[in-house]
Amino acid sequence: MGENSMGMLERWKLGAKALEVARWAADVAQDIDPGAVVRVLVKILEIERERRGIPGAQKLTELLEWFTANYPTAGALSVVIGYVRAVVALLNALAVFRK
Repeated sequence: MGENSMGMLERWKLGAKALEVARWAADVAQDIDPGAVVRVLVKILEIERERRGIPGAQKLTELLEWFTANYPTAGALSVVIGYVRAVVALLNALAVFRK
C-alpha cells in the first residue's frame, strides 16, 4: 500500500470511531438526557487529563460513580459505558492524551 492508501485507511478507521461515538451519544441522549451527552464527555476529558497513568478500569469506576450521583434514576449504565469506551477509543486514535 502506498502512503496515500494508508492515510485513507487511517481516516476511515477514525471516521468509524467518530460514527461509533455519535451512535452512543444518540443512545445517551435518548435513554438518559440530551444534556448528559455533553456532561459525560466533559467528565471523561477531566478524568483522562487528571488521572494519567491510572488504569482505565479505575477511571471508568470513578466516572460511573459520578454518573450515578448526578443521574440517580437513569439506570442505563450499559449505555454510558458504551459511550465512554467509544469516546476514549476516539481520543486515543486522535492521540489527544499523549503519554
